[in-house]
Amino acid sequence: MTRAELLRFALSQALSKVHLGGKRLPLSEETRDRIAAEAVAELRRYGGWKALDEEAPIIHPPASDNANDKRENLKTDD
Repeated sequence: MTRAELLRFALSQALSKVHLGGKRLPLSEETRDRIAAEAVAELRRYGGWKALDEEAPIIHPPASDNANDKRENLKTDD
């Protein structure tokens, strides 16, 4: 997954949480995706942003001691 794809996904998810006047914006998933894609395209068009084409680093959160944490421990081959 490239940084551009990750940014597009993050923007789309953020748009799903936007409230205006106490109500969520009535944007469909398709509309949110189009807005996010256009924002990334504008960054590319005017900023260059070659880093958007690089692979995005995958950072896994550490396992928690919390009993309610349902994540499996990360398996690593050392």
